Amino acid sequence: MNFVYIGPLNDKSAVNGGYNFIGKNTVDIIQEYKRSNPSFNFECVDNTFKSKGLKRDSYDKSIFLAHPASFINKDGSVKNLFYQLLAPIKERYLHVFWETTPVPKTWLPLLKSDLFQGFVTSSKFVYTLLEQENLGKPIYLLPPMIKVDDYPKIDIDEKLKEPIFTCLFVGQRTIRKGFDDAIISFIRALGDKSDCAFLLKYHNLTNFKDFDTYLKNLVTTNFIGKFNASISSINSDLTNKQMDELYLKSSLLLFPSRGEGFGLPVVQCASMNLPIVSNGWSSLDEFKSIPSIHFTDYHVDCAVGMANHGYEVDSNYAIPSIADTIKKIREQYSLWKENRLDYYNQTIYNNIEIERLFGPEVALTSFDKFIKG
Repeated sequence: MNFVYIGPLNDKSAVNGGYNFIGKNTVDIIQEYKRSNPSFNFECVDNTFKSKGLKRDSYDKSIFLAHPASFINKDGSVKNLFYQLLAPIKERYLHVFWETTPVPKTWLPLLKSDLFQGFVTSSKFVYTLLEQENLGKPIYLLPPMIKVDDYPKIDIDEKLKEPIFTCLFVGQRTIRKGFDDAIISFIRALGDKSDCAFLLKYHNLTNFKDFDTYLKNLVTTNFIGKFNASISSINSDLTNKQMDELYLKSSLLLFPSRGEGFGLPVVQCASMNLPIVSNGWSSLDEFKSIPSIHFTDYHVDCAVGMANHGYEVDSNYAIPSIADTIKKIREQYSLWKENRLDYYNQTIYNNIEIERLFGPEVALTSFDKFIKG
């Protein structure tokens, strides 16, 4: 078997989120698989094709991770360039991510074309989206390989002494990521508490210069009385190690994302034993057996304000209930206030569930099924 993986090869998941994480993680799965299968030959090529091209004249199989839009011309046709680049590969599989329903119509010419013989995806949510299109091609589920022991864990002794209940938001400043949903929920839930803080670690995709004025307006229009909690933000790039430190210093991850192709911050925080309040739609629904994740109510409706990010007019996502998010935040704060040991002990079975869902054995078995297809 001669196999080639084509995708992002840099380790910048803290900067570029789940896309780069899945790229590196897929390489890790392939390397681990090779250790048990000596006759399996593989190489990895950056999906820009700038650093190096394909080495061999012939390959049996491949996975290509890139946004589907990069394969499509403005008129909707598939770019001939990729037929030329991928000609040496007999079986080509596109690694697909998406976070709303249905699959974008602009992707269908690519998905139905003979450029790819099938698809690989990291979540059951996306698997179902592709299955519903009746493309007549094989679809393989390849969950990420999460090695729980590789993640640092919160220090319980230190956490028992923490004076501030710190909520953390991580994500792009977009409607889809629930940026406003998170801020408004925190303001209403804990705005009167002097021992509460909210930290927004966000990536600014659009023009957003005056954060202080924006935040002041949200507080003014969503809170009555004296606002005692503190809110701060970070919008600079952090390394993976710095992100780990940010998680470990927090008390709760607030993740009201309206749609996720995987939901990396949730799995990372669960692996570090940090409690989480999250929306439970899309791929996030797959984490419901993890004890420390508290899912909020939601309703599915039209995706709005995201056309500049490739969303189509019939795209749908799940809008979280502000009322239930407030309730969940207050419940977690009350438990933390009353007994920090009980609060952090709610995470003690996380490792078992994460191992069951995403452990190395699961990932390697799935990859073997794909290879032997």
